[in-house]
Amino acid sequence: MLATSPLPVHPLVRAFIFDLDDTLAATGHLKSYCATQDREALQRALHDLTPHPDLEVVLQRLTTHVPLAAAVVGTRVYAETLLTHLFPSVTWTAIVTYEDVARAKPYPDVFELAAKRLNVDAANVVVVGDHRDDMEAAYHAGMQAALCAWHDADADAYAFVPDAFLFEPNDLLTYLTSPALARPLLEGYLLHQDEAASQRQEPIPVGVHVPGHAPFLVDVLGRYFPNFNRTLHLHRTHPLSRQIALKERPEPFPVPDAWRPALRALAEYAAATWHVDTITVVPTKPGKDARLERILDVMADASPHVDVTFDAHLLAFQEGTPSIKHLPAASRFPTVKAGLSVRASCTGRRVLVLDDVITQGATLLAALQRLREAGAVDVRGAALAKTISGTMFRVQKETLTCPECGADLQLLSRRSDGRPFWGCANYRFTGCWYTQPY
Repeated sequence: MLATSPLPVHPLVRAFIFDLDDTLAATGHLKSYCATQDREALQRALHDLTPHPDLEVVLQRLTTHVPLAAAVVGTRVYAETLLTHLFPSVTWTAIVTYEDVARAKPYPDVFELAAKRLNVDAANVVVVGDHRDDMEAAYHAGMQAALCAWHDADADAYAFVPDAFLFEPNDLLTYLTSPALARPLLEGYLLHQDEAASQRQEPIPVGVHVPGHAPFLVDVLGRYFPNFNRTLHLHRTHPLSRQIALKERPEPFPVPDAWRPALRALAEYAAATWHVDTITVVPTKPGKDARLERILDVMADASPHVDVTFDAHLLAFQEGTPSIKHLPAASRFPTVKAGLSVRASCTGRRVLVLDDVITQGATLLAALQRLREAGAVDVRGAALAKTISGTMFRVQKETLTCPECGADLQLLSRRSDGRPFWGCANYRFTGCWYTQPY
């Protein structure tokens, strides 16, 4: 039995919007009824439909603190019949169906209308769903995305690295009071205001697919929303993305002090759970800012009691190894692997390789393969953040492109006064210096 005493609601959380199908209940066998207006026929089909244990009690408790809405891909008859059958004691402040909006998910319309009816700002709304379209629609709406994993969540949804992974209904109450405990590891430490984040969960394993190679898992600590037009609304309100974006500036990257406890937590977890004996980084190319090497130094300094070797120079790039960011996807892996070498024997070692931001994963995969070839018995990859790029979205906002070279434009700021402007993303690779006002 769940406790019923009042909870200290976090100011970030002011409402929940729930997807219905395969989130609030496993309804796959009812798909043919989604468009029904026949309430009696639908009612007969519900005889064996039950919610997850404890879910009704959790929803009841949530309603004593914040309003709830249901966003349903079905008729109002379908929505009201299922919700009444499943949760007869739960009050829904708003129920929005596909009949109420012009566009279905992954467009954000259904969530935006629900938030309007709840009278809650989008940034303070938590969307709970099981499908990648739920996660994408929540991102477009500027809401918090929580992946429901107590049913069989859509595998593609994990790639969006949502704000929270909910493995049982009681996790909703945890998020209500302490969203830091459900956030990706590094983001949780940036958000928390007390020592609660010392009990953070493990990094998030995300599947990465490099063209021509089998998919592999990378353990990620957070997200990076690029400062391009498609994800700019997310970049500008996301603390980790804004911190990571500083690496694009010409001066050396400053490792934020707030990263120290998260880096220590990763080292502790890697040693205790993965039994690694060495932690290294994807190396900096000659002549570039040794950003990851400094991050590893901070991790080592923050983890004096962790029994691993921190080796920032185990891997190295040859002089003249080109940047791969502007290369076709199929050319990236062979190019980076050809320029990458291991500086010491790794026979019998168990190695964790840390990257900063992973997009396609070619560089990290090359590092893992080189270490295996050097004798490592186990290798793992981790990244501070996974890029959540506009190319992942099915709903495509306008892309701003450079009229001189065709590359995307990204939002930059002047060093002199901080004023924003659009600049060509290729300026570091091809020397295109096109700019236009923001």
